[in-house]
Amino acid sequence: PLFREFLLKKAQESLGQGERSALQRNAGALLLTAGRPGDAAALFSEARDWEGLGDLITSHAQTLLGQGRNATLEGWLRALPEERLRASPWLLYWLGAARLSYSPAEAQTYFEEAFAGFQEQGERGPGSLLAWAGTLKSIHFAFSNFRAADAWLEVLPRLVGDPAALPPGEISAHVASAALAILTIHSPEHPDLPSWEERALALEPTIDDRACRLSILFNAGWLRAMRGRRGSAQLLLDPVPAADLPADR
Repeated sequence: PLFREFLLKKAQESLGQGERSALQRNAGALLLTAGRPGDAAALFSEARDWEGLGDLITSHAQTLLGQGRNATLEGWLRALPEERLRASPWLLYWLGAARLSYSPAEAQTYFEEAFAGFQEQGERGPGSLLAWAGTLKSIHFAFSNFRAADAWLEVLPRLVGDPAALPPGEISAHVASAALAILTIHSPEHPDLPSWEERALALEPTIDDRACRLSILFNAGWLRAMRGRRGSAQLLLDPVPAADLPADR
C-alpha cells in the first residue's frame, strides 16, 4: 500500500489531470481483468470514469449480493453522480437490492423508480420483471401497508400472463417467489395463488439463489400449514438446514 501511495503521488506530480485519468482508467481495466473488481472500482471512481464504474457494477452486482456484500455494492453505487444513477434503471434496481435487507421502504422507492424507467424504455423483460419482484419483496419485508401491493398485482398479468408460462430460470423464480410471498400474507384466497405456489415450487430446485429458494419453501410451507396441511408443510421444510429455519418453528 505504501508503494502504491508513492506511485500515485509521483503520478499526480508529473502528469496532467487528463493523463492521470487515462492512466487510472487503463489501470482499472487491467485490475478488472486480473480479478480485482474492488481496486478497479476505486480507480474508475478516482478517474471519474462513470461508464466504466457503471459497467463494473452491472456485471458484479449479483455476485456481491450472493456473497452478502451489500455494503460494498451500495458504496460503488453511491460513488456515481446522482444524475447518472437516476438515469439507469439497472443501477436503481441494484441499489434497491442492496438496501432491501436494511430498509425495505427505501428499497421500494428504488425498485419502483427502476420499474418506471424500464417501462419508459419499452423493456418488458428481465429488468421490468426483477423490478416488479423487488417492489413486492419490499412490501413483504416491511410487513406493513400490504394494500400497496394490490396495484402491482394488477400489473403482473400484463407482464407474464399465465404463471405456468414462465420459463425456467432465476428471474422467473424471483417473480414467482414474490407473488407467492405477498399473496400468502395479503390475499390467501386469491384465485391465482395456487398457480403461483405450483410454479414457484417447480422453479425452486432449479435455481442457485439460496435466499429465493428459502423464501419459496417458507411461504409455501406457511400456506399449507394455514390450510391445515401441516404434514405437507413439514415435508417442504424438512430438507432446509435447521440454522435457516425460524426460531419458533
